[in-house]
Amino acid sequence: MNTSALPTNSLFIPRIDYSITKPQLKTFFEDNFDCHVCRIDFVAFQNYTGVGRRAFIHFLHFYDNDFIQALNTNKTLLLNCNGFDLSVLINKNPIPETTLNTAQLAANNEFLSEEVRRQAQEIEYLKEVQNEFYFRFDEMRKQMEHLQAHVQRPFLFYPPDLLYKSG
Repeated sequence: MNTSALPTNSLFIPRIDYSITKPQLKTFFEDNFDCHVCRIDFVAFQNYTGVGRRAFIHFLHFYDNDFIQALNTNKTLLLNCNGFDLSVLINKNPIPETTLNTAQLAANNEFLSEEVRRQAQEIEYLKEVQNEFYFRFDEMRKQMEHLQAHVQRPFLFYPPDLLYKSG
């Protein structure tokens, strides 16, 4: 048996009924296809078509079979799971599994949120400094223009006898 001919070991279902559970989806794929599901992520969404949820199915192993070949050829397959039709696509951007627990993820999220807030404050400060430099530069430019307009050019004075003296 060859391992997966998928570009990633992950599938995407753009819309899945709320009545389908993760264990049901795992059993459906493992019983019907030669694979081992390691994780399923449900993601809720709301867009112009309404409210729903998506499923991302991640596999430890997905062996090359007719299903994989059909998916690679057609890019989308329609499957029936527990009486519900599912459009199945190859997940082009799978999110890797993490070894962090929920508390660690929450702490990382809090840290990153604080870092973003701090950077936003720094950006605002730097914008203020930049505006102050622009203002001072403009003031110096105006002052230079004023000085240049009022500076008398040196005038060389020659006594008349030197101007008309022939040589």
